[in-house]
Amino acid sequence: MQVDVVLDPGTATTSGLTVHGDANSSAVLGYDADSKKVHADRSNSGSAGFHPAFASVEEMPVKLNGSGELALRVYLDRSPVEVFAQNGQRTLTDKVFPNAGADQLGVFGNKVGQQRQQTWWMLSRRTGRASIHHDA
Repeated sequence: MQVDVVLDPGTATTSGLTVHGDANSSAVLGYDADSKKVHADRSNSGSAGFHPAFASVEEMPVKLNGSGELALRVYLDRSPVEVFAQNGQRTLTDKVFPNAGADQLGVFGNKVGQQRQQTWWMLSRRTGRASIHHDA
């Protein structure tokens, strides 16, 4: 699956996506405004207890664009998660082992109502179908 999202963090100190989610777990792809870094947190991404070092958080420094936005292109497969920030200026690849049926995707920010309009879409290579979400 390919997910394209443009986040406008506004005054939120953290914002981003949850991927491979279900009622109990998800991997988190987030932006931290204080550190100015994008991170992939797989500590609650499903099966992570098989090795103590696996439940980790990987990060990369990323600058917001001139409009204060963060463009992410994310590729999701059964296990690999690839993140391309700001049109590929920075990239991060990680691996997760989600629970069976974990197929939820979410957008979050810790200052509800502080983000501006967002548009994102997903394309499933398996089905060839696209879904579009737009909210204000």
